Amino acid sequence: MKKIYNLLLITLLIVGISACKKDSTETTNKKKIVGKWYVNTIKTTTFKNNALLSKDTTTYTDKSAYIQFNSDATGRTQDGPFGYNFSYSINGENVTLTNVKIDGNANGTIDVDDVPSTLSITAITSTSLNLHEETSYKILTDTYQQNDDTYLSK
Repeated sequence: MKKIYNLLLITLLIVGISACKKDSTETTNKKKIVGKWYVNTIKTTTFKNNALLSKDTTTYTDKSAYIQFNSDATGRTQDGPFGYNFSYSINGENVTLTNVKIDGNANGTIDVDDVPSTLSITAITSTSLNLHEETSYKILTDTYQQNDDTYLSK
């Protein structure tokens, strides 16, 4: 009888501990990302045919550039007079932007739905967010890769 009681107690402890486990990374990121994030710095590294072409750092001293993530999975990014609206989804540490609509130009809104953009969350707290994006493109016979690391704060 004592063995059955001990086994039952151990089972209840295991169930109790597993019920108290932390949220998954995806759930945590979905909660933390909501809000208005101001761009502090963007570090861009560009490669041409796998050789380093340039390294640039842009620092923002005002709050003219931001990314807004809303709780309904929509958002907006703004950099001075130019901005765009988007929808987003989070899968683990990846944020995918879709339904992008660019505005702020003389021609009105440009719809770029067919170009989803995936950003990796490299760090996130309640007040800081670091995003990484890799983009590859080809011009004639040359292949370019651009890596952007964006550092934001609330």
